[in-house]
Amino acid sequence: MTSTFEWATLRRLLDRDFFLWTKALYELELTLGTPIQNSMHWTRRFEYPWVLSKLYRDTALPHTNRSYLDVGAGATALQFCLAQQKGWLVTSIDPDESAVQWVNRHNRPGNISVLGGLPKLPFADQLFDTVICVSVLEHLGRGRELESIWELVRVARKEVLITMDICLGQNSKQTDYRQLEAIAPDLFIRKDLTPPPDAATFNINGHDFAVACLHLTL
Repeated sequence: MTSTFEWATLRRLLDRDFFLWTKALYELELTLGTPIQNSMHWTRRFEYPWVLSKLYRDTALPHTNRSYLDVGAGATALQFCLAQQKGWLVTSIDPDESAVQWVNRHNRPGNISVLGGLPKLPFADQLFDTVICVSVLEHLGRGRELESIWELVRVARKEVLITMDICLGQNSKQTDYRQLEAIAPDLFIRKDLTPPPDAATFNINGHDFAVACLHLTL
């Protein structure tokens, strides 16, 4: 397994392709009437386009007959955006029963949402080509990040795309910088995890956060 790691930066947040992907997701949310219009939340304005940039990174590769799992998807636009692509089969999973029911009412044939979530996914090993997990792991409880990442790896065949909101100080509720440093050696991440000067940060209740992005290639 190999991995790449990066922080969300202001430069990439303002990237033209990122803006166009955000615009497309927002328009899709309006069309579907999604219960949660996540695409305009500033972290999603980086996280969703970052995921899409990885999935569309090589236009020379065949993109048909591929399977995707969106973990903790809720009832948002990303899973529907992926399902629009010909030959892409998208499964989503979420612990919110109302979100799962809503997604299934609007899904195209071949795509499905199921009830459940981490730390144990109800799927066979290597069932999906790509597994996506956007801003979920940091909410599962301190010390469970690495366990959950390995569970995402278990059900993936080719790659895992993860984003996490990381507290840059100490936080008793969400994953902070110390947890990120602790799990890094097990994921072959670079040793220097210091956010760059242009990292896109935000403040919640006096805590500074930044978005960490991890791409695991199996």
